[in-house]
Amino acid sequence: MLPDFSRSLSRILHAPWWMLAIVAGVLTGLAVPGYHLQLLGLISLLPLLVLLDQDHEHSWKKRWLRSVMACWIVGTLVSLVGCPWIIHSSSVFGHLPIPLALLVGAGYGLEITLILWLELALPVLLIRKKGTSELLLRLFWFLMLEPAHPGLFHWSYGGLTFDGIPWISQLADLIGAPGLGLYVMGGHLWLIGWFRQAQSPTKLYPLKQAFGILLVLWFGGLTYGVLREQQLASIFPESGKSVRMISLQPNFTLQQLASNPALAYSTRNRNLSDLFSDSIRALDSLDERRSEVPVLLVWPESTYPAAFLKNESMRDKVEQFARLHHVFILLTSVDWEQDETDQLRFWGSAFLINPDGTLNGRYDKIFLIPFGEYLPLADWFPFYARWLRENVENMSEFEAGHEPKVFELSESMRISAPICFDVFFPEILRDMVRNGADGAVVLSNLAWFGKTNASRLMEMAVRWNAIENRVPLTLSSNNGPSFVIGAEGKFQTSRTEWFTQDYLIHTLSLQRHDSFYRDHALLVRGLWVCLWIGVLLFRRFEPHPSEASSF
Repeated sequence: MLPDFSRSLSRILHAPWWMLAIVAGVLTGLAVPGYHLQLLGLISLLPLLVLLDQDHEHSWKKRWLRSVMACWIVGTLVSLVGCPWIIHSSSVFGHLPIPLALLVGAGYGLEITLILWLELALPVLLIRKKGTSELLLRLFWFLMLEPAHPGLFHWSYGGLTFDGIPWISQLADLIGAPGLGLYVMGGHLWLIGWFRQAQSPTKLYPLKQAFGILLVLWFGGLTYGVLREQQLASIFPESGKSVRMISLQPNFTLQQLASNPALAYSTRNRNLSDLFSDSIRALDSLDERRSEVPVLLVWPESTYPAAFLKNESMRDKVEQFARLHHVFILLTSVDWEQDETDQLRFWGSAFLINPDGTLNGRYDKIFLIPFGEYLPLADWFPFYARWLRENVENMSEFEAGHEPKVFELSESMRISAPICFDVFFPEILRDMVRNGADGAVVLSNLAWFGKTNASRLMEMAVRWNAIENRVPLTLSSNNGPSFVIGAEGKFQTSRTEWFTQDYLIHTLSLQRHDSFYRDHALLVRGLWVCLWIGVLLFRRFEPHPSEASSF
């Protein structure tokens, strides 16, 4: 039995490198939220690590080239399998033929390629000799670099979503969502040590001790999660820190911008009259408690039909509506100004209007989507930028904001309003909460991505931000889904349906709870750096004297 197992294991470990890369790419793509297979992420990167571990048998040139090619295959497949929303948006709203849209999707895989190579392949290439301390160096290297790569795929690959293990996810307020890679990568590298020992029994690894440590970490993490959930559930809302929120879902269409109108999935044209009628219908459904707490009316991204600051007649109507119904109104719009060279500069912004009709404040979107909201390196390569502007439909170019704005609803209640993909850049919301926000409303329009898994990716990012910062978050979307997630990472409302006209009403308790990671993220990152340096310095005490390192 054992020899048969060893032979089977040997065949798997010595499979062609490209086959291992394909398996890793497909598994990791399927682990991206949307396919309900997130737990695949607990093993999805293992074939890539096995592949990289075999490369010590080849010349250094072949090792470096093969590592790049393997990470490129994995990154491309993760993008194509796990991110169909990129292809949908490029084809339907970028008006690109399907082959070019697939090429754009594969192009996004270059970001994942770079991240995988830096985090997983580079330490294998630089550490010449294998051993226990080498595996620890690779683990802490991964944990050091993981928080440095936010962006679109930061929490999507490698099982870091942990949707199926909710109690472990509560640790994100201690070590952050990237820190949960300790569990994923720790298990992966333990298996690498086990594979090595199975192939070469004379090379001993402390596998039993390492497995015991992993079990203790899992037990401790699950225990902490249970206790933390119970603690948060026992906290009652503070007096004077509640707001009645109405999040509209007008389901306005992007049909006029689509190459195939049927793939816009809605037909309702955007206009202020319908926004007002939808708002009145929702306001009329409020119960008698309306007079007891402030009312916040949310109009999601891309629902306001004009430039708020530039169109005075429409702005006057909005201000009158806020005064008449005595509500706060939160909306998004665009703004622009001319610079010294007469070039127009555009911003995507959120505006909050007070119940007396005055402007409370403005927030300019900080995180811009590459090629969707700005052209990377356009100043360096003007020819490619000019070609894109001339050949790609609906190309937008915005300026990035810089201030993590906080709006005051009262002396005791403050909210922020990140816009759409801002939520994928965790520093933005963290800075907003550290500046005083007690919660946030994420203003979004996911209609660009059709009925793909983009909404699940957004849901994942909202959930992690809520846990890391321990504040309630609302996702308010033009075409759905919309929902509220509490500080413990659980849904406080049901999701609205995709591409339906609807609204969400919920009493938000705007209060922050303790979060070590929110307040000391740099300290946590410093811990991984110190552990990595510590292992590097003490490598000379490795039991195997042949284990020298090129670090």
